[in-house]
Order: sequence, then C-alpha cells, then structure tokens
Amino acid sequence: PDRGLIILLKMFPKILKMFPDATLDIYFHTIKNPTILDLINNAGEHIKFKGKLKQSDLAKELCKSDIWFYPNLYSHETFCLCALEAMAGGNLVIARKYSGLVETIGDSGILIDEHTPEKFKIKALNIIEQILSNPKEKLSFQKKAMERAHKYTWKNISKMWFSLFKQ
Repeated sequence: PDRGLIILLKMFPKILKMFPDATLDIYFHTIKNPTILDLINNAGEHIKFKGKLKQSDLAKELCKSDIWFYPNLYSHETFCLCALEAMAGGNLVIARKYSGLVETIGDSGILIDEHTPEKFKIKALNIIEQILSNPKEKLSFQKKAMERAHKYTWKNISKMWFSLFKQ
C-alpha cells in the first residue's frame, strides 16, 4: 500500500470512465492508511480489498489478470520479484522507469519515465487507454512478459552469477 496504491486508487475513476468493466483487486495482509481505506471503501464494486492470500492462490489470481500496474514512486527496487511473478502470469506490467524495475521488466512491459505523481498519472492514463483499446498490442506485451519471466529461472540466474564470480 505504501508503494503507490493511493495513486492508482485516485486514477481508478478515470480508468472506469474509459473502461466501465475494469476491476481492481488488492491483495495485502492489512491496510492501515485511513486515506487508502477511505478510497477503497467508497469506490463501489469495482475495487475489492481481498486481504492476504497463500502464494498459490495469489498466483492463480495473477493468471486471471490482464495488467499489473505498479505506480511505485517512492522506493528503490533492486529487482522486483512481484513484477516478475505478474509477468510469468501473463500480465502486461506497467510501472515507473526506476531502479531495478528497468532490469526486471525490460522491453516486455511499459516503463513510464515520469517522476512526479501528477505527470505520472497523466501519462499512465494515456498508456492504459492506448493499450486497452488495442487488444493485439496488449497481447503482444503479455507474450513478451511471459517469455522474459521464463528467462529468470534459478538455473539461468545461478549460471549468470557463477560466471560473474569466476571473473
């Protein structure tokens, strides 16, 4: 919740105007921020806080999704395992071009190079509208995401690390 959820919640009414059947499912053990709770509780049926799930259940939910949107404006990621899991589940990942997200996502998702919340929201909404209006482009990104995610197996990563340590 502290990595940009409030930005997405404030954007969601505009997303719903463009795509009235859009939904937002939020999975986290607990949310204490009163502003975020207020936005969720007053959002209606399209936004659901579902709490914490077992990893296997969360993986199933990711596989049902089309887009994993990560408006993280505040923290540094060395590598984003959550983004990788979303990619493996066939999600188009849209995130800020920042830190380890650049390596994790690469060209298999959409990285937004805006660093203020307001400019980020405007650009993100334009991208979401463009992608959801073009199913072929969305599918192309989803396929690239799955392909990229499968490169990050422990077997491949261990070989890469081993070669780095040999030098």
